[in-house]
Amino acid sequence: SGYQKDPSQFAERRAYEASRSGEQKAAFGRMLENTMDLWYAHASVTVVLLTQLPDELPAGFDRSRTYDTRGWTTFERCSAELGAKPSTLGFAKWKLVIDVASGDGGAQRRLPATPERMAKLLAACRFTNGADSATVLALYEKTAKAVLGTVEKLYYIGLPLVRGDAWTSPALLAEALNYCESLRTLFLVGNRLDDEGVAELAAGLEDSALPALESLDVTANRFGARGVGALCGVFHRGVAPTLQTLAVFLTPIGDYGAVALAAALAMGKPSHGLTLYCCDVGDE
Repeated sequence: SGYQKDPSQFAERRAYEASRSGEQKAAFGRMLENTMDLWYAHASVTVVLLTQLPDELPAGFDRSRTYDTRGWTTFERCSAELGAKPSTLGFAKWKLVIDVASGDGGAQRRLPATPERMAKLLAACRFTNGADSATVLALYEKTAKAVLGTVEKLYYIGLPLVRGDAWTSPALLAEALNYCESLRTLFLVGNRLDDEGVAELAAGLEDSALPALESLDVTANRFGARGVGALCGVFHRGVAPTLQTLAVFLTPIGDYGAVALAAALAMGKPSHGLTLYCCDVGDE
């Protein structure tokens, strides 16, 4: 619990602060500076989110301070969503991020928040101790760079990537991918990506982004030839220079999309293999 202060003393501010000894407070400080990121972002840790207030609260508790408006809970959830955790444990059935307020217990998947985005989120949040804001932002920046910079596989399967969405837009995905220096495998499958969505994603990628990417799967999306053109256009800017395989299934790219892919192949992208299946491409 990190030597949590006694919640029964919440109404009496002085007693609440004094409920933790000096030694416990020092231990909390060390944890805050050195290990807090492991609590939420580690790939083997299950995170439980308490996103709704209980019916019974201590006297004087401010009910306007909900889960989404509090600084520490914003840090906790965004840390858990950074990308180190798969949506399930593979052979196991439980979810690694659990929202107890959800009907099935699973937290709705959101895209990783970059340090820049976290700064904006925290600016709108409230802290019991105002000095915590800078501490939380510094800790999150350290955590985000460590996780996003080392993650090797990301699977976004069935997550709608909708332009303008506050948490799952193609632009936000691009922001996160710009940090993924070690990413080797990226699955964007069944994300409802249309031509405009792919264009937004491509525009957000920095030159020379995804330097280690080897395998890209964009199966079961909605983009056509224009989307293919936007996707292949990033290769001219040095994005994904080591791409080896590209899979495009069940996506209506048509003949013009196939032409754009052929042009990409001519420049060596992908270098090893392109898989097309059910993409409305004719014999010609």
